[in-house]
Amino acid sequence: MTFARLARLRITQAVRASHRSPYVLDAALPRPWLSLAKMIGLSAATLLGSVVLAGVLLGLAGVLGDRVDFGLFIAAIPPGWSSLNYEITLLAAVAGPLIVMALAILAAAMVIYRRPASAFLWPGRRPSWRLLWSGFAAMVLLGLVFGQAHDLSAPSGAPPLFDADHSLEARVIYALAVAALGLIAVTAEEIAFRGVLLRITAGFTRNLWLLCLINGVLFSAIHLDPDPGAFVARALSGVVWTWAALRLGGIEFAIGAHWANNLVIDWLDRLPSLDVDIAAAYLVLEVAIAALMLVFVELTAHWRSRRNRTPAD
Repeated sequence: MTFARLARLRITQAVRASHRSPYVLDAALPRPWLSLAKMIGLSAATLLGSVVLAGVLLGLAGVLGDRVDFGLFIAAIPPGWSSLNYEITLLAAVAGPLIVMALAILAAAMVIYRRPASAFLWPGRRPSWRLLWSGFAAMVLLGLVFGQAHDLSAPSGAPPLFDADHSLEARVIYALAVAALGLIAVTAEEIAFRGVLLRITAGFTRNLWLLCLINGVLFSAIHLDPDPGAFVARALSGVVWTWAALRLGGIEFAIGAHWANNLVIDWLDRLPSLDVDIAAAYLVLEVAIAALMLVFVELTAHWRSRRNRTPAD
């Protein structure tokens, strides 16, 4: 059998298996548009309640601020866009609202669709740490290899972790904070997109390519990045992670890969606050990474099927 025929056979088998994904099976509901409208309304109400609660907490913090001297804390934050402390603050300001929004969306979906949280996150099984770390390892490997290729063609200066302009202590704190806050942020995004959105859109269509495309485009659009190259790169990632959720029956692999992708960038490429335009040449690398990630997903799916037991990692 030639390589081309073998590849077509594997792709056909993967597509058939994905049609049996728990995200697709039993996803259809009567009057799906009405259910979607109810979920959006309940999500908005939940988010509004969260904003009100946050306002109350900030008000209490303001009252406490009159009694506590925060001058030393504020003075310890170096000014400037490139300070590592600023980057940590920026990530915290992003990760906090993201996880609140994701949990609000998940809670609304659970109420409207009358499903447990697991039905959106890892339907029909328990969560798998092995899948998370598999996705993490795959993306770290690809990120390091292709990151080197990108740096050779478009060097961006000293990586944040090796920038001698910052003390070793500051870099260690930055690395740990970015890892923790980054995990919170990507988990929130995966809950919302590869969890809730995927399950809901599967109620409207069972076309796998359309499911992946919708998820990838909306995932990229929500970042509000005007750079066309960045939009395409994020959309590609969203498509791959959606396929991973369909093939592996959960969002863990996508969380690990997404987390590793961001860590490679934030640790070894550039600070989170720095925006860069993605050139067409770099998009070729993004396509290569996406293709190889699909290979890793299929290898992982094949390995899990050979284990021939209920996933309970």
